[in-house]
Amino acid sequence: MGERPPADWTAEYERTGRVEFPLRRMAFAVRSTPVFLILVPLIVLSATSIGNSNAVAKLAMVLAGLGFLLGVGGVSWQLITRKPYLIVDADGIQLGRRAILWPGFAMARLPAGRRGNRYVALKPVDARGLEIRVSQVSVQDLDAFAHWLNALRDSRRTAEGDARADHG
Repeated sequence: MGERPPADWTAEYERTGRVEFPLRRMAFAVRSTPVFLILVPLIVLSATSIGNSNAVAKLAMVLAGLGFLLGVGGVSWQLITRKPYLIVDADGIQLGRRAILWPGFAMARLPAGRRGNRYVALKPVDARGLEIRVSQVSVQDLDAFAHWLNALRDSRRTAEGDARADHG
């Protein structure tokens, strides 16, 4: 869904009351690759000299290797499951375990960050609350996503205001 246009997001939200943005595999893989390209040569170089090392250096190498394997496992799991999902539904916005409910959602800011590491900050009403940062790993067109989310917030507030006026 993150590679589709906002009209598709709106149609899905109106049809089901929920839009799921699974992890975009290619964007995530491209973002993760530089870390592994740096670590692999370091581990290989260290492994070739492990026979000449003391016990502390050997322990550090083993721990670095385990960390590398855990990293590969974590990235692989995310690529297979496409998690964490970004979910926009009737309750609010959720990315992984972090969520902002609609009453506590102030706005989606315009994209920030450098090329390849851009994100949209979702600001809570409470200034002390933590923002959620949505990157291009979840949504390709961050400008459109920010505008769509703000428009959805506004339409929800208008609908809630109309519902209160009808019952008031």
